Amino acid sequence: MSRWIILGLLMMTSLFAGPCGSSSPFVLPGWWTDVDYLLVWRRERYYPALATTSPIGTVPANAGVLGLSTTSILFGQGNIGRSPASGVQGDMGVWLTRCLGFGIGAFSLGTESKGITYTGNGSGVPILARPYTDVTVPAQASQLISYPTQQSYADFIINTDNRIWGFDLYARLRRISKKAIACDLLGGYFSTQFTDSCDVTTWSVPAGGVGRLHREDHFHCQNNYYAGLVGFDVEWRFLGGIRLDVTGKAGLGNMVQTTIISGTSTTAGGATNPGGLLALPSNIGNYCQGVFEVCTLLEGFLRCTLAGHVNMEVGYNFFYLPSVQLAGRAIDMNLNTTQQDGGALTGAIAPTFTADTQSFWTQALSVGLYFVY
Repeated sequence: MSRWIILGLLMMTSLFAGPCGSSSPFVLPGWWTDVDYLLVWRRERYYPALATTSPIGTVPANAGVLGLSTTSILFGQGNIGRSPASGVQGDMGVWLTRCLGFGIGAFSLGTESKGITYTGNGSGVPILARPYTDVTVPAQASQLISYPTQQSYADFIINTDNRIWGFDLYARLRRISKKAIACDLLGGYFSTQFTDSCDVTTWSVPAGGVGRLHREDHFHCQNNYYAGLVGFDVEWRFLGGIRLDVTGKAGLGNMVQTTIISGTSTTAGGATNPGGLLALPSNIGNYCQGVFEVCTLLEGFLRCTLAGHVNMEVGYNFFYLPSVQLAGRAIDMNLNTTQQDGGALTGAIAPTFTADTQSFWTQALSVGLYFVY
């Protein structure tokens, strides 16, 4: 992290080189600040089928098994994250001279989450199952959570969560200063944190009501980005106090990608062991890698003066990350269940963890206030 802070400082100091923009009627403020509400859309995230059901009367060996016409998918086998989320961003800074200013900005792109609970009644209805591929056969299989004559009461809970926030510190050097246009170069430090997680919890009571089987699987991905920053800011001024401001920023640095997989099971007899169903001893652990990335942010604002130093602004921004770890891609549906409930692994090692990354983007509409003095 420290080397990217140093790089950011070097990018700041490099702006001191060269002449300032020519003198003009384009007046610089002493300081600026803005605060915006964001309506954020994300790239959808893939999840495998995590919950299935079948009609009452399906035999246990076929209940919830993928590939059969009687099986319906309750969650997964596709993308989630279509709903917009609320976020906020702010920026403030000061001009030290006619040419040189310093600023700090921060943003939170909100939380996109989805939580689903399925409940089986005291008769094991409806049928609830967790599908997987049994590598010891190999064939599609399922673990029953709720089924008549086998389980009575049952709860099946799936929660997913995606969060993004970040900040930057930058210097800005005015290179062009004219009556209708101003252009600044930016240099500094940029950091963002991107987290994505999936938690699956099940409880089931065996028929007869003695004991309770409890399983948990947790997949948590954290992507921390540390980078030097370069960019530009261009403002056009029109008649009537209308202004168009366009900013482009690029971060050059290291994305530290960490995936944490954990799970536990408590049997009906009360014994607790490491590993649930999808998180088993063969893939439980912490996995970390660093990747050099160039992340980009492009945003534009249309501003108009409300009164004095107060301006209203509406805008759009696009944020792009070339490579991130996602929880859904960390889930391996190929299982060797001989290691479940404290058993010793026999045969193929499965599930395993593979660093399967993908690009990610967000886009947002914004509205807020911009103050200059």
